[in-house]
Amino acid sequence: MESADPGTVSIDGGDYGRTPVDIPRLAPGRHQVVVNYVAGGSDTRRVVTRPGATTPVTFEARESRGLFARRKGVHIGLGAEGVFWVDSHGGPLVPGGRAFGRMSYATSPGVDLRVDLGIGAFFCKDYGYGATKFQYTSVPVTARFDAQFNFGTVYSIALGVDLGVNFLLLDATTTTKTGAQAVTASTLDPRAQVGIHASLLTFRFGDDRQFMVSAQEGVLVNYGGDYPFGAFEQTFAFSWLFSHPRGGGAPPAQDPAKAE
Repeated sequence: MESADPGTVSIDGGDYGRTPVDIPRLAPGRHQVVVNYVAGGSDTRRVVTRPGATTPVTFEARESRGLFARRKGVHIGLGAEGVFWVDSHGGPLVPGGRAFGRMSYATSPGVDLRVDLGIGAFFCKDYGYGATKFQYTSVPVTARFDAQFNFGTVYSIALGVDLGVNFLLLDATTTTKTGAQAVTASTLDPRAQVGIHASLLTFRFGDDRQFMVSAQEGVLVNYGGDYPFGAFEQTFAFSWLFSHPRGGGAPPAQDPAKAE
């Protein structure tokens, strides 16, 4: 039993030590062979042994395992995103942006857990109904918690939740029947913000897949204050994981190969 990447061998639930290993007295028949790699991840194969015959089993290298060996554990990064949102009252399309710091923890080749701490800025004018119009500046401070699911070495999806506080600076202008305008003083209107989000288009690139671009959709609810509202937002983000506290010494990723 051999594997290109070091790991421990389990056959039908029994432990047979680390690769490479010879197993001379395995009963003839069908068996489930599992290699749990030291760098993370595992491979499973079903083999058939016959009386008096030697059955060679080799697990070849995969690019995803080499990447995970360099990505596993905690990594720190930065990102920025352009954002557009529309609120539940039917207001105009509101543009803005957000910058964030990221902590990512790779639990396996297929799953990363992430926490983003971000601050944004949005501006909207001529919003309101009838004689009263508002303009506001929105500064949301949010924590985003999500799980990223990796399919292969490039494509991913992500699902998560948002928690934070949205600081709104509101100005209101009221136009009377005679055409006169009355402008109220600016008011700071903080409110809690919660939401859910999903990204079905996330692409990773770079030698260690440290760069990422994504399109993400979310639904947010702002409650408290004088004007509670919900919002749908569309974001386009770029992020960079630049610290590799548990990587750095791993060899370059090998070309993917299908196990024999």
